[in-house]
Amino acid sequence: LGHKLNTYGIPWALIFGNHDDAPFEQDGVANGTIDHFPAKTSRRQLLETHRDFDLSLTLPGPESVTGVSNYWLDLFLPLTNDGDSDDDGEQCEEKIAARVLLLDSGGGTLTQQIDSTQLDWYLKTRPLDLHAPVVAFQHIPSSVQDFSFASTQCKGLQEDGIAGLDNDAGIVEALSDAANVHFLAVGHNHGNDYCCRHTPSLHLCFGRHSGY
Repeated sequence: LGHKLNTYGIPWALIFGNHDDAPFEQDGVANGTIDHFPAKTSRRQLLETHRDFDLSLTLPGPESVTGVSNYWLDLFLPLTNDGDSDDDGEQCEEKIAARVLLLDSGGGTLTQQIDSTQLDWYLKTRPLDLHAPVVAFQHIPSSVQDFSFASTQCKGLQEDGIAGLDNDAGIVEALSDAANVHFLAVGHNHGNDYCCRHTPSLHLCFGRHSGY
């Protein structure tokens, strides 16, 4: 992934899903059972490998928070006058165009969940400036109820079921409380490709259709 995106000159960032540090599974030859082989790399090792790429924007999350890929990214507007100064000769400040919230929803060696440490971290670090729009990403849907398809509220393809988290710590409700959070996007259920209006400002969306 890193080599490919670097080739195209595209900055990128990632969050982890449920397969990244999961054991390798192989069908048993003799009795039809499934043999499990432990993952050779941890989430933390994978994150450091990705960060070695020049264009990777991936950051390590706080060690006191469950998971590895819990972090914020700020997207900035280009500076005027080649980034030197404004028309009056004053140094220009970068302006934030949007903020991206990334959450580690577990899986692999971790429980598939958003837990209270992640919710508390979000509440403590969420931007108080409501002018910059916020978008959020996690791999596994928060719950079946939140992401269920309703024809009156949703648009897109529904070609898969929903495997939600057992515990989401109320992250969707917390995101809904902030009027500048515009969507929470997830993956996990590969056949779904739709967005649903959850509140007037917040949409809950599956990532683009990746097939099976």
